[in-house]
Amino acid sequence: MAMSTNSESSSISQLRKAAGSKSLETLQVAIEGWPSQELSTAGQEGKTPLHMAAWKGCLENVRYLVEHCHCDVNVYSRGEFSYGKTAIFFAATQSRVDVMEYLLSREARVTIVNNKGQSVLSIAASHDMPPSVMERIQQLEEIQGDGWWNFRATHSDGLEYGDLDPRFLDRPIRPDDVVTSLSINPTTKVTRKGGFARRNPTLAREQRERQQKQQQRKERRNENSTNLTEGEETQWERAWETLAECVAEDTNPVTDTAVTRMLDIVTLGNQYRRAWIPESADRLLDIFNEDISAVSSLIVKSKEQAAGDRTFDLLEKIHGRIWGSGKADTGTTSLVNLSCMSNNKTVIGDVIAWEKASQQVQDLSMRILEYNERTAGVDATILTLPEPPILIDTLDSLQKIFKELLSRINEATFEHPFLIAVDTEWYDALGDNGATHSELSTIQFAVIGQDTKQIFAHIVDLTISEPLYRKTAEEFVRCILCSKNLLVLGFALAHDLHMLESFAQDLMSEKNDDGATFLDIQLLMAQGRKAMLPGLKKCASRFSNVPLCKSEQCSEWGCRPLRKSQLEYAGLDAAILLVLLSEYYRNEAMMSAN
Repeated sequence: MAMSTNSESSSISQLRKAAGSKSLETLQVAIEGWPSQELSTAGQEGKTPLHMAAWKGCLENVRYLVEHCHCDVNVYSRGEFSYGKTAIFFAATQSRVDVMEYLLSREARVTIVNNKGQSVLSIAASHDMPPSVMERIQQLEEIQGDGWWNFRATHSDGLEYGDLDPRFLDRPIRPDDVVTSLSINPTTKVTRKGGFARRNPTLAREQRERQQKQQQRKERRNENSTNLTEGEETQWERAWETLAECVAEDTNPVTDTAVTRMLDIVTLGNQYRRAWIPESADRLLDIFNEDISAVSSLIVKSKEQAAGDRTFDLLEKIHGRIWGSGKADTGTTSLVNLSCMSNNKTVIGDVIAWEKASQQVQDLSMRILEYNERTAGVDATILTLPEPPILIDTLDSLQKIFKELLSRINEATFEHPFLIAVDTEWYDALGDNGATHSELSTIQFAVIGQDTKQIFAHIVDLTISEPLYRKTAEEFVRCILCSKNLLVLGFALAHDLHMLESFAQDLMSEKNDDGATFLDIQLLMAQGRKAMLPGLKKCASRFSNVPLCKSEQCSEWGCRPLRKSQLEYAGLDAAILLVLLSEYYRNEAMMSAN
């Protein structure tokens, strides 16, 4: 359910791209795991997803973000040249009439002056807006009253711009100003090109000087650089060819020959004066068919045979590039390295833990979600739980399921741990200070039945405030976080674990270091860099043509009672993790056999 905090900036970049893609499906996949509160403000230092959708004129995406994900239409950008701009500003600057009309119908705030001195009205006046839009803006100004947000007064950058609102002009009118009733120096498509430089000649001159100095430094570096000779270029390409042949021909691609070629590549690459590491990371992923684990194994083995610190460091950089962040894991696996607990404890799911988990799910397949008694004996149009999810919302039912869970955990051993798939839902709650914050709505978990082809899903309501129920719920959550011989399978676990630990914070001081092992299947199934982590829907589509429905993802999880469709959605998001694990290892076995 949650984003990966280790790759947050990359995820924000993906969110912006998806929001502006004019593809609702692309957006839905990208926002998996983002709570609406964070989605509203993600990328606020530049453009949020809603800002980008409005800017690009993606009305369908704007509607979805507002109506289904509850994004706040009045969240403003804090970017250097966009401070104070909300979604309606971004729509106005690109003359997106349909988006403007929609945001106005949602009564978006128009009593805002951005840090340039522009208002929604002054921008709209010069951006081809129909009279109906102009009239509606003025109507809303009257309704919203005098409480203007004036970011020109509080966050001005001191630069000159066009499309200024004359009501908030912070300088005297000049003879060369073009003054209309709604804006000062209204812009056109022609005057917008180079207009900023004309109004700010000093800044424009400084920018040109910086660019010239950067170009001069680049030319000096090129003059002093030493590239590979023609013979070394041939060796470089031959090393890549040999490495590709090793991978293609050998069932175990991490051979001594492959390691030797990898070291040759690094040694020769070190003589380049160009960005060869990103290129090498891309080529390795291509050669290994995006199998990060295999690439990591090659790099780890190569580091063991590295002749010096420089070679070792370069291999580290390539490894880090593969994973899209600073330093890569130095262990023998790239499956999970999840720092998520508030006490900075690192929770690692190693190869042995994954193998133990995979053994328990080997009898499961996507077929049980595609075709079961609940689909009336026919293939489903969407994936469906084989058994109705069980809602736990009374003290008796919570105590009963807690007792059953403890019994299975107590029966578990190091060799045969108990596997449980876990997910959470949350909602935006209003704090005493008027600010919103995320609160847990439910924890849902799925377990395998005595018949190893069965899955049972439970949804535990965490909003009930009755003291004994709340105390039992906290103990239940602590049990999942801290029990020995427990394998907790999740998807994008970092935020889920943070939320769960916060929920049971009064008990977490009792936590033992020797607790549950957490396995993040999103990382297991990543087919590229960490910045390109797949969504749950995309993971499911790898093994089934029947779609995973995500329509309830941004529904009102704080309202009670929960609808049947919400319970189905929540239970399925936990249960499908067990099936995905089974399908993944089954597919890996088939690939190895071939």
